[in-house]
Amino acid sequence: MSAALVNVLADLHRVDVAAAGLRDLGRPEGYLPRQLARWTKQWDHTKTRDLPTMDALRSRLADLLEPLPLDLPWSLVHGDYRLDNVILAPASAQVLSVLDWEMSTLGDPLADLALTLVYWTEAADTLRHQVPVAEHLTDGAGFWDRARIISTYAERSGLSVGHLDACTALACFKLAVITESIHARTLSGKQLGTTAGDTHAMGVATESLAEMGLAVCTDGTVAGLSS
Repeated sequence: MSAALVNVLADLHRVDVAAAGLRDLGRPEGYLPRQLARWTKQWDHTKTRDLPTMDALRSRLADLLEPLPLDLPWSLVHGDYRLDNVILAPASAQVLSVLDWEMSTLGDPLADLALTLVYWTEAADTLRHQVPVAEHLTDGAGFWDRARIISTYAERSGLSVGHLDACTALACFKLAVITESIHARTLSGKQLGTTAGDTHAMGVATESLAEMGLAVCTDGTVAGLSS
């Protein structure tokens, strides 16, 4: 399952966008800075409290993204790629379908890889286990660790993962904004589903994701996400 998930992601990023009729799906140039600006605006709109760790992460991200070249490789980007957004064959590890394309665009392929890594869990994680999204889904024996996911993706895609840390920290920031939005809806009584009854879980998740993002900025993707 781990191999199938990574290989399909790498193959999606090799799709000929023009031949697929998707060249107008998005504007890939400047994708990462625009993502930071977009999610910063969303944070300012939905935050329920001042959170110094989010402010610090936003500042660190601006510093990490500023020196990146404008002509980074780009591809089709799913925007929410994770194990529970694919359908697997019942008797094999083949991925039959990838679901939930509403956030798809053209942009930096490492943004997809980074988000997958943040969603991924390992048994020894600490902060990640305080985020009730795809919780403990990949903790079990047999699932790859994040380091193997990265190396396999790099080999399969042929892409450099040199700026993966910046993308992973940005993924933490993005998910922290999303969990804070859920937290805000919960506090106002507008949230539905399994998180509606817990007024604190998503607020804690926001804080944990911000701390994870800062750890990634300091220690790199693998060590930071395992903190």
